[in-house]
Amino acid sequence: MSWRKSYFSKAALLFSLGLMPLHHAQALPVNANHLVSGILSYVSWGTHLNQINFCVIDGPANFISSNIFSPTPQIIQPPNVKFFNYTAEQLLKPIASNPATHCQVFYFVQTSDTVQQQIINHNPIKILTISENNPECSVGSSFCIYMAKNQYKFKVNLDSLKASQVRVNSKVLLLSQQQEEQE
Repeated sequence: MSWRKSYFSKAALLFSLGLMPLHHAQALPVNANHLVSGILSYVSWGTHLNQINFCVIDGPANFISSNIFSPTPQIIQPPNVKFFNYTAEQLLKPIASNPATHCQVFYFVQTSDTVQQQIINHNPIKILTISENNPECSVGSSFCIYMAKNQYKFKVNLDSLKASQVRVNSKVLLLSQQQEEQE
């Protein structure tokens, strides 16, 4: 990736996270698609993974669009992301009949914190978890996206992230702290 593409990709991420003033990124839209793509760009999936399976639970998603990965943003590696939809009920089935065992990301839409935690505990594989409208972010998902002052923001649940064993660059944690300080 050239330095220009890298710069503009990171600028888009910083702007979407509310960390770059508008005058530095006039043409960049603020939306949750950029926020989620930015979070995914900080995850180290390992070299064995050729595709990220992004599973929306109890959707449709309110904050992100169904074509978020069409095309896949260049900052996400691997560059192939597939979008799936499931219900919480499907994910609580026995592992042998659980359709979501192929997911690397659970994106919870209307799932309660308690049910999120049940699903996370029920699935023995490493899964990055993100939820909508969970501003407390104390139980359930590792990353929680919410609206504040007409901007999408996120918090990190460090306990959940540690338990998930998903490797995330520490820079995303600093971005989360900076957002909280701005509130």
